[in-house]
Amino acid sequence: MNLGTRITIADGFFHEPGSSRNLSHDRCPLSIHLTGSEGLNAIVRCYLGALNEIIDTLDNSQQPAIIDNFCRLLALTCGGEAGRQQEAVRAAKLQQSKDYISKHLTDPGLTPTQAAAAIKVSVRQLHLLFEPTGISFAEHVQSQRLEECRAALASPFSRDRSVTDIAYAWGFNSLASFYRAFRRRFGVSPGEVRGGPGAGQD
Repeated sequence: MNLGTRITIADGFFHEPGSSRNLSHDRCPLSIHLTGSEGLNAIVRCYLGALNEIIDTLDNSQQPAIIDNFCRLLALTCGGEAGRQQEAVRAAKLQQSKDYISKHLTDPGLTPTQAAAAIKVSVRQLHLLFEPTGISFAEHVQSQRLEECRAALASPFSRDRSVTDIAYAWGFNSLASFYRAFRRRFGVSPGEVRGGPGAGQD
């Protein structure tokens, strides 16, 4: 059952006085109940989830812009005009695509077409979402997979798993490509990250 998400609007929302300035004053509700898995409601819920996870890690220079984007999304959800809110929608769509990637990293068949269909944009639009980040869709996917592989290799709980098993489990379909990408990213081999007896074991 999808119970949705309720967001309460109040002074000092997210500790930013006046952050509700993007909401229309004559339509600003005391609370918003977001339901459904599509449309603006889904985008806002996704962005809120990501914001909740990273808000404490952001420094003071980063928080205002990210929170402002969120408030712009709320403005659209409450019936505000699109206009200058579109940048916030693009940021939220990018977050949606990253969330989708995170949930499907283990799928070796993960493609831009698959992700674009899931967040309801064209493949071209998906690539445009990643363009300002400086890395492509494929590079982001590979980066996340490498991070997961490194974490698994360094974990004592994965000691009995081979490097090959870990690489394929996180969506790599070529061991040679995995080794090259891993060394290029971290400057060491997978075996060196693991260390100890059996280091470098495939």
